[in-house]
Amino acid sequence: MRNPKTRMRVVRSVVALTAAAGAAFVAPAAAMAEPTDCTYRWSDAQRAGDAAVRCEQGTGRYRIAISCSYGLNDNLRYLYYGGWLSAGGGWSARGCPNDMYRRSFSKQVG
Repeated sequence: MRNPKTRMRVVRSVVALTAAAGAAFVAPAAAMAEPTDCTYRWSDAQRAGDAAVRCEQGTGRYRIAISCSYGLNDNLRYLYYGGWLSAGGGWSARGCPNDMYRRSFSKQVG
């Protein structure tokens, strides 16, 4: 039969390794950087409307997301995106296709 002291050491090692591995999975991720001081612009036209966002400060990347539909009462939305830019990088812009209506828009960060 094995020595009880050896068995206790093995149990302690397994418990310590399990705790360390668990801590690696539950450790909080670093906060995601976010651009700030953002300005939006959009066209008055709803049909084939467009939108844009520009962020002057902060870190990280941003882009415009715009939802479009074929009719004003249509609940089926299609999403279109502008290009990713770093803070201070200018306007991220996108418009709906000519046969669609702009329904909403927002800034995405990544």
